[in-house]
Amino acid sequence: MQSPKMEADLIIKNANIYTVDDDFSIASVIAIKNGDIISVGGDEILNDYVSTKLINAEGNFIYPGFNDGHSHFLGYGVSLIKYADLIGTTSFEEVIERVKKHNDEFPSQWILGRGWDQNDWEFKDFPDNNLLNELFPDQAVVLIRIDGHAVLANDFALKIIGYDENTKIEGGELLKKNGKLTGVLVDAAAYKMKNAIPALTKLEKELALIKAQENCFAKGLT
Repeated sequence: MQSPKMEADLIIKNANIYTVDDDFSIASVIAIKNGDIISVGGDEILNDYVSTKLINAEGNFIYPGFNDGHSHFLGYGVSLIKYADLIGTTSFEEVIERVKKHNDEFPSQWILGRGWDQNDWEFKDFPDNNLLNELFPDQAVVLIRIDGHAVLANDFALKIIGYDENTKIEGGELLKKNGKLTGVLVDAAAYKMKNAIPALTKLEKELALIKAQENCFAKGLT
């Protein structure tokens, strides 16, 4: 008489499973219960285990988790929730769209972004902050250039640190157009603005870690 099948929370079949055992053997079926692998092998596992959740991997690969031994995990998470990714933008209009999307997903009194480079745009002049002032009149916006030596800030952010048309910063520059600040700050003037960005709150750190964890888990990084 055949023994009753044991229950598993999940069974995956028709997979290429890299077991990393002594022989680096490849299995095709894996059974999991309570988060633990309880059996791995071939189709014979299907005779021993049953599950209400059965996945046909259709030949896809399953690897053990990749352990990253040197990652700036909090910094990665912060970059995801606090900074709009502006790398690779091909126009200032694209910068604006990414900033708006980021603010919709992670609203904050300080809207941050980094990675823009006007040399990648059709019009290679430095941008001004007119659109930022129009779209975000009551929020500080600070967008850091790809090299970190310049930022674009809206008027709300400029007022927070007391910058105006008469401001002079040793070792830095506040760009103007027709006598008005454009919002582009260079070197020491940019550093002062970046230093004014509020420190992370405890909740923001927690959210950053969770977001980083989600992204890493999705790629098999443990």
